[in-house]
Amino acid sequence: MIRTLLCAVALATAAPTMATPVKFFGQDPQPSPASVLPASGASVAARTEFLSNLSGVGTEDFGSVTVTNPNTASATFSLSFAASSGTITATGGGFRARIQQNKPPSELDAFATSPVDFLKANGGLTLSFDTPIAAFGFYITDVEVPDTVLLTLTPDGGGAPVELPFTGIINTGQPGGIPGDGQVAFIGFIDTETLYTGIDISFPGTSAGAEAFGFDDMTVGDVGQVTSEQVTATQADIFDEPGWRLLGAPVTGVTVDALALQNLVQGVPAGNGQAQQQYPAAPTNLYIAYNGGGRYDYVAPTATGTEAVPGEGFWWYWYDQAIDPPDDIAGGGTSESVVLDDFALTALGDASTVDVVRMFTDNANSASDSGNSDANPSGPNGEVLPADDDFYMLANPFAVPFAVDAISVTGGTLQDALFAWDPGDPNATPPTGANPTLDGPGSYQILFQTPLGGGAADRAAVWQGLMAEVTSPTTIGGTVEVTYAASGRDATATPPFYGRQRRVAEPYVHLRLEGVTEGGAWVRDEAAYVRLRPDASAGWDRYDASKPLPPTGTHALIAPVGVRDGDRHRQAVLSLPDDGAVTASVDFLATGAGAYTLLWEQGAADTWDAELTDHATDTVVDLGAATAYAFTSESSGWTERFSVRFAPRAVSIDEGVAEASVAMTGPNPTASETAVVVRLGAPEAVRITVVDALGREVARLHDGTVPAGATRFGVEAAALAPGVYTLRVEGESVRASPTFTVIR
Repeated sequence: MIRTLLCAVALATAAPTMATPVKFFGQDPQPSPASVLPASGASVAARTEFLSNLSGVGTEDFGSVTVTNPNTASATFSLSFAASSGTITATGGGFRARIQQNKPPSELDAFATSPVDFLKANGGLTLSFDTPIAAFGFYITDVEVPDTVLLTLTPDGGGAPVELPFTGIINTGQPGGIPGDGQVAFIGFIDTETLYTGIDISFPGTSAGAEAFGFDDMTVGDVGQVTSEQVTATQADIFDEPGWRLLGAPVTGVTVDALALQNLVQGVPAGNGQAQQQYPAAPTNLYIAYNGGGRYDYVAPTATGTEAVPGEGFWWYWYDQAIDPPDDIAGGGTSESVVLDDFALTALGDASTVDVVRMFTDNANSASDSGNSDANPSGPNGEVLPADDDFYMLANPFAVPFAVDAISVTGGTLQDALFAWDPGDPNATPPTGANPTLDGPGSYQILFQTPLGGGAADRAAVWQGLMAEVTSPTTIGGTVEVTYAASGRDATATPPFYGRQRRVAEPYVHLRLEGVTEGGAWVRDEAAYVRLRPDASAGWDRYDASKPLPPTGTHALIAPVGVRDGDRHRQAVLSLPDDGAVTASVDFLATGAGAYTLLWEQGAADTWDAELTDHATDTVVDLGAATAYAFTSESSGWTERFSVRFAPRAVSIDEGVAEASVAMTGPNPTASETAVVVRLGAPEAVRITVVDALGREVARLHDGTVPAGATRFGVEAAALAPGVYTLRVEGESVRASPTFTVIR
């Protein structure tokens, strides 16, 4: 199939940079019989894929080429290739270059890949072109140098040379034989954004002239012969942290092996039309689907020919160091990790310009909201069941940014918030005590379909994977259909990868958590919003979102608590109606003891007050007056540690008495206890009672003098029947009637 689009996306650049050429690489060990190109090998498959993106190109088989001064350092030759208009002349040379006829098939050595003649060279080759080229590929045989063949490309018009390494070169050979004897590999690249006038082929780590190799079936093409268009998107932020990435292919035809040419993929055998394996005995670091069992029942690809489907997300762990798994332990492969500074991820395939539709099986290829340590485990007490509530691994399926409000589902209700995984904050300074060698402080970031304060929906960057929550009425095994409307494509947008766009203020608090465990792990959680909207309900609606667990084992989380089906439900986004003062409980979890800090940002801070209460220490913090709150914690499961209270300015304060206020600060709703804080400018008599929905007094908290400052009064909600109650606070300078809900 002829590909129609070349998509190169720089994931880790602070400013626009040159796109990375798309590489093609496949290799085979000593063929059997020797010196014969294996028709179904990885090298032939790589060349076939390379040629499928080109039209009208010429290939040189060296059957009629004359080498001047052969077997000397001044050896040169001239080649002619068909171009989109005219010809391309290539001039080449190499130490002791010569034309050699193929040896008998029984001999292990360099050989012709078609038909009988090939170029034999020592040490390397240097090629120059009179017409800038966009595509280049060749077979190389009998490479005995360890690991790497390096192409150094000279850009047309000047600029720094581009180094294109091809690693993992087979270097084993037969027992008792010379390492690499008789092996064959195909090496090629396509780049329509940057054209080149020179290529140097070398072998790093060897002395000049040390490597003798065969060179055959050289293909050259100019930009007019590439049947694809290149698209480059650069991101504003630098993301060079090691850790998990939640990604999605922007074009069709992106195989596991295509990913493996760019960064480390391991634990994947050969198959699905791809003959190249990637360290099949090593633990996998790539998950292409979800199996629907446990909370982390993600599925590794079954073969290197498995394709990443646009519109379906996948997880991939990136290291920030050179890792090349040992062949004798891991089974062999060509992939290795790279330094993440300025790393660019590329793809080659068909780009969609029409609606994309993907089908998911409920609770079979979704990341279910269930599990032993999830925010809301499935259980007999009315908690959300996986048949009703699932997370699906979605992704931007287009080669341009995409507005997330253009995603719709059939077979359930798509929640407003979508989750992108951010492996680390490039602008954050690690807290004191953090161990920089551990995984980066990853966190989910939220992209809103209905953005805070209105305006345009958030955009998902190219390659952006998303976790989307679908509240589904179907039973287990039902079908959820996801549609990505092409109207959401936005080629002019430049959203940050893993991020979100700037928002217009509305009443909300975005809580952020970071800290360092006693073991030195830096943890972070960005996915915690309390959001006030005029069209929100007090219970579950589409603006709410459940709390997904991170892919990392060590973490600390915060979650505002709402009500769903009459039960407490820990959420990443809690939406409430903005019709008066409200208090939300905020639960906390830590997988390890440590020192933690809550930070926040507020919307509509000029018209709404907000304050945080730590119920473990009875500390009350005005979110408008402070910027952070530090605390410590032992390792713990979910606890009802904090609450956040919103109040419109002066709603609960008598005219002219700015020092007096009343705030519900305990969990609301609650099954055990809640609290109210009365703040006075001077001592005065205050009466505080609890009344039920019929106006009957059911409890009296205080009747007497309350000192100046803030005083907290607890309510034993466990002694009350489920329902809605009102706290009546009556004093000389303050009167208020906040409500709270008791649940079981």
